[in-house]
Amino acid sequence: MAVAVVAGGSAGLGRAVVRELADDGWDVAVLARGEERLAATVDEVRSRGRRAMWIAADVADGDAVEEAAARIEALVVLHRAAAVAAGVAAVTLASALAAVRRRR
Repeated sequence: MAVAVVAGGSAGLGRAVVRELADDGWDVAVLARGEERLAATVDEVRSRGRRAMWIAADVADGDAVEEAAARIEALVVLHRAAAVAAGVAAVTLASALAAVRRRR
């Protein structure tokens, strides 16, 4: 699915972004560490009539990010709301997603 990816989307500002994207008609992939909050966020997106998936991953962990990126079919938007040092997660996630697209 062509999706908006929100890293850190299971709580706070990230979850608010997920809601707005769903309300605007986006399908969403939500990445964060806590499975329970991820599942609740995805249920909320689905209740808005959009497709959603969650991936439990620490976006500061490069290997976890690469595994997550491999599960996402078509990235359209990337939003990083996860609180990690100096934007490392956004760069790592974007790089991993680009590498996956090149391999397909």
